[in-house]
Amino acid sequence: MAESLETDLKHPEKPPTARPSFWSQPSARASGSGRVLAVVNPSAGELVASESFDVPLLKPLQAQLSSYGVKLEQLVLKPQGFGPALRARLGDDLLAIYVFGGDGTVLAVVEALGEDRVPIAILPQGTMNWMARDLGIPAESEQAMRVLLDPEVRLIDLGQVNGHPFLCACMLGIAALLARYRERDRHRSRWWRWPVLFFAALRLWGRYPYLRMTLVGDGERQRLRSRTLVVVNNRLERALRRLPFRDRLDGGVLELYAMRRASVQRLRALLGRLMAGSWGMDDVLLTQTSAAVRIEVAGLNHLPVLVDGEIRRLQTPLSFSLQPRTLPMLVPREDS
Repeated sequence: MAESLETDLKHPEKPPTARPSFWSQPSARASGSGRVLAVVNPSAGELVASESFDVPLLKPLQAQLSSYGVKLEQLVLKPQGFGPALRARLGDDLLAIYVFGGDGTVLAVVEALGEDRVPIAILPQGTMNWMARDLGIPAESEQAMRVLLDPEVRLIDLGQVNGHPFLCACMLGIAALLARYRERDRHRSRWWRWPVLFFAALRLWGRYPYLRMTLVGDGERQRLRSRTLVVVNNRLERALRRLPFRDRLDGGVLELYAMRRASVQRLRALLGRLMAGSWGMDDVLLTQTSAAVRIEVAGLNHLPVLVDGEIRRLQTPLSFSLQPRTLPMLVPREDS
């Protein structure tokens, strides 16, 4: 498949006579030259990490970018030293970062960038690929690369929890525990993995302790007793879908979701409706804030939090906020 794409890109029907709009924008900060950094996560999604691996799309991507006078560099995401390695590649001639990975890989890039802002493109290779899906990027990496060769920049909100960034959602309670099961079995077939997670959730729900929380936001305090809580960066669409979807990523609002009635029977019914794509908002307790919320948790000084699919152990209380329209992302052009 990549060979076919490479042939198409090397021999287009009409060779480009001008750069796509993104490459000619003043924000590119370069005239006639520039760099794109490809960040590759060899263990993203269901891939198996190894010292030697190949990303077939890198070669045709390099060929196409070179036709615009843009050089492609590669950086492998490794557990140790990734932040300094990425920051060493920054410079005025760095036009964009293309991320080959999932939500956790994108988050690692954002964390490494800190206050620096470089447009980020996502070539989905993760488990959920929530961020790419909400940006309108095709799930198949080859199709995603085609539309992201002529992208446009969209500024989105950046979430913060205790100073740590997040793009999609943070999960407390049983959701963080289930993520450990997911990581343990990530290299197994999804047809084996998801049923195991389903029954693990049912088994753990009756035994997992309730979190006694106080939600502080918009000048109000609200007590909540639940086994799990999800804080989402911007609103979830109310239309029924099998997977969560946000139609806006710059709305400047956080939404909180928790189970309203948390019996095992209730959970079994909800999980069944989630799989069938027929769940409704009456299944959850919804609390909305304008831009910030603090979550106090009784009896716990630290708490494991699932941040965009990655486990973080954070100190309580948890302080959530949004930086509105601050993160530049590369998305398909509306006329593409």
